[in-house]
Amino acid sequence: MQAYGVGGLGAAVNAARANAGLPALSVSGSSNLQDHAAAMAAAGSIWHGGSDHIVGWVQPVSDSQMIQAYLNSPGHRAWILKEGKSSVSIGAVTINGRLYTAMRFS
Repeated sequence: MQAYGVGGLGAAVNAARANAGLPALSVSGSSNLQDHAAAMAAAGSIWHGGSDHIVGWVQPVSDSQMIQAYLNSPGHRAWILKEGKSSVSIGAVTINGRLYTAMRFS
């Protein structure tokens, strides 16, 4: 199983951006987004919490599979590959073999 967490998810986001010829984003954890990811995990569902741009889950837990799932969705892909963004804040939790994430781009 691959590693997961803020650093790994950020690296996967930046790899996707590099493949598209875009600059890397600075990556940080967010307690607010972490709390939202935890609430989604506890409920076994996903929804936008107001301060996020993309939310989702994958199973099994994998940074690269999470970002690939986002890239397979046109709306999520647009956020990851959006020009003019310089940072991404990430909240991520796992429960029952699922990785739940919430991300905000600025």
